[in-house]
Amino acid sequence: MRKSKFIMGLPVIALIAGMTACGSGETIANNEEGTNQTEVSVVTPTETPEVEAMTGEGETIETPDTTEDVEPEETVTLSVVNNNGHFVQVGDIVYFHVADVESLGKTALWAQFADQQSGRTVLFAYDLATGEAKEAAFDFTSGGISVQGDVLYSMAYIDNLEEPDEPDVALGSFTQKDGFKTIDLSGDNDKLLGAGLNDSFLAVLHYDYVDNNAIYQIHIYVDGALQNTVDVEDYGDCVALGENTIFYFSGEPETGYNLKQMDVTTGEIIDLGKLPSFDYSEWGGHIDEAIFDGNQVYFTYSIYEGTGHYFSQGFFVQAKAGEAGSIRYEDMPACEVDGEPRAAKFTVKNGQMMVSEGEPGTCEVKGDGVLGYYDEKGEWVAIAEGWESVFFDEDSNYKGVELAEKVGDYIFLIYSENEHVPEEDIGWRYAYCRNYTNVYCISIKTGESTRLVHQAAPWSD
Repeated sequence: MRKSKFIMGLPVIALIAGMTACGSGETIANNEEGTNQTEVSVVTPTETPEVEAMTGEGETIETPDTTEDVEPEETVTLSVVNNNGHFVQVGDIVYFHVADVESLGKTALWAQFADQQSGRTVLFAYDLATGEAKEAAFDFTSGGISVQGDVLYSMAYIDNLEEPDEPDVALGSFTQKDGFKTIDLSGDNDKLLGAGLNDSFLAVLHYDYVDNNAIYQIHIYVDGALQNTVDVEDYGDCVALGENTIFYFSGEPETGYNLKQMDVTTGEIIDLGKLPSFDYSEWGGHIDEAIFDGNQVYFTYSIYEGTGHYFSQGFFVQAKAGEAGSIRYEDMPACEVDGEPRAAKFTVKNGQMMVSEGEPGTCEVKGDGVLGYYDEKGEWVAIAEGWESVFFDEDSNYKGVELAEKVGDYIFLIYSENEHVPEEDIGWRYAYCRNYTNVYCISIKTGESTRLVHQAAPWSD
């Protein structure tokens, strides 16, 4: 839903997570309260198998028709935790993607593989009740998992024989019943924005360029069917998804940018007001953090410079949902990390944005290797030591955490051994492939870790 966060060096992507539990498994000590919970209704048919009774002579006796006595279908409600994250829990199952062993040789700048097309993937299902992680499907995806109805959606790709390095984009869907399938999208630039609050809808951004004009549309899906298409002129970026609304900004450098609210059912668009302009850039800003509490939307609006993505300037912005012109903003309070200016993190208290130590509900590995998360107040909670990045040689080969997400009382993370591939570098930005990837579940109560998956490349040990 938001652009990937890149911190120079070896970043950890941290996303808001919800509540869950973790099953048993291989325990490794110290090794390598935000909640986003929705409900999904899954219809489970009542089984009525046909039975044939046999007489002693082998004669078949037809069983009586019991159709009228069959109980109505039972509706089972499953909770969805951390929707739109890389680790998503549906009922007692936690789903996540890992590269297949052959695709570990694909490269990515700064070893940030999760949110870009990096080869074929495997969808794993971790059963909290049994403590087992099993392969649910072999697919070709990137980014987070969005649950809408009883379907898991991801950004997917289809092999293109004419241009094998540029596969066609698609929308991937998975259910326990039908497995993994792809749904054609309208264009090569389309991207999944995510599922709305309470899994109410699925949003896909469509972009095309026709007759020297940029065309932007948001496609709304419900239960796998396209329900609405809304034109969004001069679309800039998505801010947040509500239960029936999408907050986004649009505009051009010449005219400035405005915060908009779109109703996904009617297509009605409300102009919430003009966003602040930056001192040294006319371009639209970047959304680092956003919170929608059902009444107001709060977010940081920042500008970054150069290929290094260096923070330059930012604002705290908020607006009341459904009220035109309700936008308010203020200069972002100064924030430094290791002497470098960064976008400030915030939490909301009594309807006001307040500076916090970190983004509530997100995870991080500190420079000293301590893994932890930021609670609902944005305060740091240390969990376990021993998760620092370890460099092997002067070629910058290393092992470390790529991303981590808090899900209830546990943190799920991806830990890989990365090998520098100099021929794929872009200037000073290093490219890496993976020798192996591990997925862990760490208890926030004890700090103990359980390895769920180990994927090793054919050339590694």
